[in-house]
Amino acid sequence: ELEKKIVHDPHNVSALQSLGEIYFQEQNWTKVFSIYKSLYEISAIHVEIDIAKCTRMMGIAAFNLEKYDDAINNFIISGKKQPDSFDTNFYLGRSFYYKQIYDKAIICLKKCKLLSPGRTDVYEWIGLSLFKMQKFKDSLPYIKKVLDENPENKELLYTFAVAMSECGMGDKALKIFVHLRPDPQYGALSCLEAGKMHERNKDYSKWIW
Repeated sequence: ELEKKIVHDPHNVSALQSLGEIYFQEQNWTKVFSIYKSLYEISAIHVEIDIAKCTRMMGIAAFNLEKYDDAINNFIISGKKQPDSFDTNFYLGRSFYYKQIYDKAIICLKKCKLLSPGRTDVYEWIGLSLFKMQKFKDSLPYIKKVLDENPENKELLYTFAVAMSECGMGDKALKIFVHLRPDPQYGALSCLEAGKMHERNKDYSKWIW
């Protein structure tokens, strides 16, 4: 029914907004982007349209479609209108992360930490960004906070061990690598890292094992 209304009246703001919400709930990101793009394009003559929300929704849709440049552009517009939106800063930070612009990712994510201190996922992305920048020591407390709540996160556990190894905490790192040895995804990588540590220590029997 909403689509029929839009066919007859492409500028039907109420129908567009309702349809956008439905597509968002269904995670139909292509249609979400299209609907909110239509709303954004008519916002100059329909002052009731929330530009911050339109561009945020376009950004989230683009992010989930892995179109990170489009996501960043829309989040920047949204952020100028509503700078304290958690979602805008969170998704913008993650978009910068996937574009490997880690310094900007950290700025956005640290703002999220101030806006919502209890969100563990914020700490995860800050820790990963610092790790990618090879700021291993700085990454440790962020990653540890996430692991304290979710010790079964194997990706973070492996990352945590690598960071500790880089910080000279070899004994602790080695215990984690040994623990991860049976893991189908991180077992081989952990064996490789443990082997490199044994090689540096000239412990060749364990290196081969």
